Amino acid sequence: MNDCETPEISLIRAVREMPDEPAPNDFVEGVLRRLTPKRLPWWRRAWIWTRTPRPLVVTPLRMAGVSLAAALLILAALPMMRSPQVPTVHAPSPGLQPVTFMLPDPKGRIGSAAVIGSFNRWQPRGFEMHFSPDRGAWVLETRLPAGTHEYVFLLDGTQVRSDPRAVLTKDDGFGSRNAVLLLTEGHEHSI
Repeated sequence: MNDCETPEISLIRAVREMPDEPAPNDFVEGVLRRLTPKRLPWWRRAWIWTRTPRPLVVTPLRMAGVSLAAALLILAALPMMRSPQVPTVHAPSPGLQPVTFMLPDPKGRIGSAAVIGSFNRWQPRGFEMHFSPDRGAWVLETRLPAGTHEYVFLLDGTQVRSDPRAVLTKDDGFGSRNAVLLLTEGHEHSI
């Protein structure tokens, strides 16, 4: 060390003058073995996977497999699909009683009306009412089996209204009331 050299400069010179020794043969492998790869969280890996482009290879065999899978899926779903229920209570048959539903509308404010109830699975199809100007009311004449039936009127396809002339009503469980119709064998009722 020279008199004018500082200890830091002397140290630097000593390091530079050191002989180069080759690293042991397994040095690099040993260092890499001790490094553990950083595992990304699952959501990050999923995000990267969805953003990574992948080639789409279409072959006849793959298309046949996809077609077979689609056909099996459709066949499995068919029993779960409901076919449209066409009400059958309009056809005269033994045990059905004639019933006339009537909803007063003297000012003609209602655009359309239908009767929905327990007898038609609460579906308006086939139970649409027609406006009778001479009665000033919406009317539906139909036939229903004997028994107890709950019903309401469906106005303009969206608004539900209980029958204002019904003598018997029942809570529907949703804060409204359903009209109750009691039919016995051999009696015609006008509501």
